[in-house]
Amino acid sequence: MCVMQHNLVYICTCVVRKCVWNFVFILGGYYMQLIRERGPQVRTSTVPGREHNVTVSECIETLRTQYCVSEPEPWKYAALYSVRPEDAAQDGENYTAEFLLTRGPYAWLGYSWVGCTSDVRPRPPQWDVDYGVPEGPCVETGANTGVFERKWSKATVQWDCAKAQGSIRTTTATALE
Repeated sequence: MCVMQHNLVYICTCVVRKCVWNFVFILGGYYMQLIRERGPQVRTSTVPGREHNVTVSECIETLRTQYCVSEPEPWKYAALYSVRPEDAAQDGENYTAEFLLTRGPYAWLGYSWVGCTSDVRPRPPQWDVDYGVPEGPCVETGANTGVFERKWSKATVQWDCAKAQGSIRTTTATALE
């Protein structure tokens, strides 16, 4: 196959893939290859070798301009909020709070590709609670507070950028069976 033929095959493949993606999207569905978002990543991680530090101003800017708006742009795409096994159990509240605060209609919280292993991944207890359904996007709790809140039918979720910490207050949430 010459270079020109190779390029033509590549272009046609891209066009067909884009058409399939659009068709699936129009039908209201998603599949793995449509995942384009990773969430706001405002959670700080101290796992050695995988540190992820977010400044207070970065956190506030991200939440204020991208997620706590009337129609968040990231909600147009599927999102995978990846969890690190090394800190999942002890940081389950923050992982879950960040997810509940900012997720759109198509979002998953959990482990990405884990390979062909039999390693058991920790399961934070926050993942087994029914928080209900969201009642809109998140909002800042007051002028320049840096604290963002989202109400769910069975819980209220907050993220405090100054503390780099989330919280979930359940109202009528129940454990999943």
